[in-house]
Amino acid sequence: INAIMRTYENAQLLSRGKAIAITERGNAINGGAVEAWRQAAEKLRVPVNALVKEWRHIGAHKHERISHLLASGSKVVGLNTPFLIGITPMQHPHDPMAPASEVVNCHCQVRISLPRNWRELANG
Repeated sequence: INAIMRTYENAQLLSRGKAIAITERGNAINGGAVEAWRQAAEKLRVPVNALVKEWRHIGAHKHERISHLLASGSKVVGLNTPFLIGITPMQHPHDPMAPASEVVNCHCQVRISLPRNWRELANG
């Protein structure tokens, strides 16, 4: 019984460790992307409220959330404009201010782009 319990506990620890790694990696990637674009916009003198964010659902995974599938491809204008994921406003996938139910084991990513008229915005 003890050996069975140890095997079960080890499997649970491994599963938890993977979930934490996926979640923290996603927060670093998506949060880093937002911050990188914020700095690039400042350098290019493009207003951050002109940047376009897109929610991207990545791949088929065991614990897909219907709210994330439905949000895939949705766009918002403005780096500080949140996506509405289900009933939860989120700045990007893995938003640390969102509930765990929306971020743990999520594989979604944010894609950020300049608007087509970014040069006009930067000049005036």
